[in-house]
Amino acid sequence: MGQGDCTVIVPPAGQGAPILFDCADAYVAERFMADHGIDRLAAVVASHLDQDHVGGLLPFLRGFFDRGGKVGRLVMFADRALARGKNKPLRALAAHALRWERTPPHPGFVLKHNFRDGEGPMRLLEASDGQWSVDLILPFVGDVSRSLIEGGQQPNLCSAVLRVERAGTAVLIGGDAPLASWERLEPNQLSAHTIRAPHHGGKLTGYGETWQTYEDLYDSVGAQVAAVSVGTHNGNYGHPKPDHILAARRGGACRVLCTQLTPRCHADPEALRDEALLYAGGVEYPYRHRAQPGHRKARPENQVPCAGNIAVWLTADGAVHVEPVSGGDHDRLLAQIDAPLCQR
Repeated sequence: MGQGDCTVIVPPAGQGAPILFDCADAYVAERFMADHGIDRLAAVVASHLDQDHVGGLLPFLRGFFDRGGKVGRLVMFADRALARGKNKPLRALAAHALRWERTPPHPGFVLKHNFRDGEGPMRLLEASDGQWSVDLILPFVGDVSRSLIEGGQQPNLCSAVLRVERAGTAVLIGGDAPLASWERLEPNQLSAHTIRAPHHGGKLTGYGETWQTYEDLYDSVGAQVAAVSVGTHNGNYGHPKPDHILAARRGGACRVLCTQLTPRCHADPEALRDEALLYAGGVEYPYRHRAQPGHRKARPENQVPCAGNIAVWLTADGAVHVEPVSGGDHDRLLAQIDAPLCQR
């Protein structure tokens, strides 16, 4: 939760191992795996090599393997040049991935690219009866090639997007993919109940796209819930963008949830930190903010959860349950916020 992405896809009980999609903070992923007894992952997917998506991936994987954990597939690709003396964490991640390809950390480990080809999406996991599936639907191999030919200056064009579907109901997990990527998808790949908004609710244009507005994306998806992974303080990016959130809301038809509170919604987010931590802990322990109860200095104090960790359940009959629930503690927090973008 926060500006750094980290998503865990957990299949129905007894029907396969989970998938980890991105990991900006190793501690968050480590605690989740430990607390839920997860020692095997069907796949670990890196959307693209931005630090706020994969900055914690190498320490997580090294620790996971050291503790006896198993990973079926590491799905990642070098989407940019990694010059010596720069990008040291990313170079280290790439170096370990190549080393593991030659000498796997355990039997059954495979290193695989993170893009689809002309034959269709990459199937990462599925039920034997076809009732649920996890697919990598973006990026296209042509867009990855285009970015590399142009010097790797458009890494978001290489960002992976996952589609999780069960009983005809879907969730899209958006990475940083721009409109130029999304517009290439077929309507049946776009339609979803829930979308993890791409690029932290930020800019999606500037890649030669035909779609020109955020509305082009959100009207095509038709989601009822949009989750925005965003940090309280995210430098000069100004995430989330008000016009992005406005488009995601679709006139109130879509509920928008941001992981953290930002100055776009409240002048002094830190003033609400303690209360926000209490509310956010109802879904999952707020690992991003506290290492242990009472140990305030162990985690950054200038990050303030809003929705906090967000959980989405897809049931066998196609129904969806989202936490935090509407009308619960999160809504009571919203009532104290100056001007929440999700309600404008």
